[in-house]
Amino acid sequence: MFLENTVVKKNIFLTGKPGIGKTTGIKRIISKLDKSRIKGFITAEKRNRNERTGFLIKTLNDKMAYMAHVNFDTDYKLGKYFVSVENINKFMVQSMNPDKNSLIILDEIGKMECLSEKFKTMVLKVLESSNKVLGTISVSNIKFIKDIHERKDTEILNVNLKNRDKLADKLISSCFLDEFR
Repeated sequence: MFLENTVVKKNIFLTGKPGIGKTTGIKRIISKLDKSRIKGFITAEKRNRNERTGFLIKTLNDKMAYMAHVNFDTDYKLGKYFVSVENINKFMVQSMNPDKNSLIILDEIGKMECLSEKFKTMVLKVLESSNKVLGTISVSNIKFIKDIHERKDTEILNVNLKNRDKLADKLISSCFLDEFR
């Protein structure tokens, strides 16, 4: 498990069931770091009267757009959600362009995001860069996602009810994030 290894990998992703606290952990970590050295995006649910109606993209430079919504008119549909590949390209892809010495936040790499070829290309560029990457990733049969899970420079941490509160604190205090405090 993370922190028990002598070598810390440069890309760390949280995974686990939907709603388990992956994004909450990422937000908690971001709140403790130097915001001027962080790039990327966070995703969030949009609800209307306790019913999930869509998903928002929130870039770390304060831009926001819908990634998916039940009432969109797009050619891409997953479940009841119509996905805006245009917004993924415009907001997510642009938010993660690697700069020297930045921490790149990718919340999340999932099925909707993988509908964009530009997104997948940029994720690979970021993972191959000298930048450290912290994000969330789904468990999926999609080849792109499975390939990230298997990368040698990437550590995947499973979030569950027992470790979700401690995991963010361990990451915050780890040498992985030292330069971003």
